[in-house]
Amino acid sequence: MRSLLSKILAPSPPAVAMWATVLRIVAGLIFIRYGLAKFRFHSKEVADFDRYGLPSPSLFVYMIGTLEFGAGCLLVAGLGTRLAALALAGNMVGAISTAGRVDGGFINLGLAPTLLVVMLFLLWAGPGRWALDGRLRQALLGVFVVVLTAGCGGSDTLTKKQYAAKLNAMCEDFSAREQKIGESQTLGEKESRVLDAFEHAIVDKVGGLKPPEEIAGQAARLSELAHQQRDTLAGLAAAAKSNDFARVPVLASKNAALNREASSLARRLGANACA
Repeated sequence: MRSLLSKILAPSPPAVAMWATVLRIVAGLIFIRYGLAKFRFHSKEVADFDRYGLPSPSLFVYMIGTLEFGAGCLLVAGLGTRLAALALAGNMVGAISTAGRVDGGFINLGLAPTLLVVMLFLLWAGPGRWALDGRLRQALLGVFVVVLTAGCGGSDTLTKKQYAAKLNAMCEDFSAREQKIGESQTLGEKESRVLDAFEHAIVDKVGGLKPPEEIAGQAARLSELAHQQRDTLAGLAAAAKSNDFARVPVLASKNAALNREASSLARRLGANACA
């Protein structure tokens, strides 16, 4: 469950973050507009829904209007972006199969399919920049760890010393994998292999650890940093392969900053092999 929460709130890959930001905000405003229209022009919308053969058309209009307005606001704020996108993707499938089938037209067979594609993109890419998801991610993960620990009675919870030992083993594994990489011939190949080693040694494992309640917040932040560093390394590998020499130093600097924060946090947790 914690791994699922991490995926839902995971930051966007750097290569698509700006696209995700623009599409999220524009699509959110469109959904807000159409959601409000279902309240302002309720009678007309009810007549349309009745023609589409939908049950309880008046209630249905209120439900869809609430969904579009509420989820549209969430998109604009970047809060629960992937969940909002999933709900709105389902809404667009419904619009295409009802209004698109009966009325056709640009809105139903042009805009709605486009918004469906955008929602699927956001479901994969996440919120992009300037989103509340990023601010809430650490707090939510910390709360989830505490609740899960209490709910499970702490049976699988590690002690602080055991948690540090697990981290040390993961970092030693990554160091060993990294040493085997050596110097690659193709530009971007080394970065891709470092990314693969980091995913297998760190990212795939850190979210599965169950720290004690006293360090739950720090552990959640460490897991978040690992995912952010993974995404940055992915962007760095892509930039190197495409000879984007303007982005390479920017991403390398970001990766170094994330690494410094993660190392400092790991040191405070007693995982000196990660420092």
